[in-house]
Amino acid sequence: MKTRLLIIIIAAISVGALSFILSSFQDEGCTSTGRGDENMPILQQFGGKQASTLEEATAIAGHDIKAPKYLPPEYKIRNISISDSRIVILASKYPVTNDTRYDYYVFQDKGIIIYYDYLTEMDHSNFIKSFLDNTPKVWKKFDVNGMPALGYETTRQQDTTACFVAILQFYQNQTSIMITGLFSTDELIKIASGIG
Repeated sequence: MKTRLLIIIIAAISVGALSFILSSFQDEGCTSTGRGDENMPILQQFGGKQASTLEEATAIAGHDIKAPKYLPPEYKIRNISISDSRIVILASKYPVTNDTRYDYYVFQDKGIIIYYDYLTEMDHSNFIKSFLDNTPKVWKKFDVNGMPALGYETTRQQDTTACFVAILQFYQNQTSIMITGLFSTDELIKIASGIG
């Protein structure tokens, strides 16, 4: 019973994170929406124990962390947040500090956020179904290493440059994985394909 309750809580947290991300990206342009919680340092938003390398994160988690083998040019893993039910990887061209705000990380640094939530396949399916039933029908189906994935992509114009905003969600090895960033879904699929 406790495990089922924990899974429901994790799914609710995932829905909250995804709703926050979508609401941030649905405003015009690739700038901050001005929401108060975007001013919070990004490392505080994810909580848990912090690591700056995969080796440190593996020691904290007590198991291997499946980081992407591919990141866009000049991007590196900058931080890994580890809790009992979630791992969050931040990848960027620039360092992430205790003062780096969420809005700056996402919109200025064009940082990538990879969420790993431990869910059973049934709970993941229920989460996806619930999410699709309660959000605009902008999601498309994709394939990541032969596994079904859902993705959302939009293009925004900011000054004279286009800004691609994408979210990709898939399930692999009892883990629901969501990748977000100011990239095309094709780029996120490249990142996702190297996780494993």
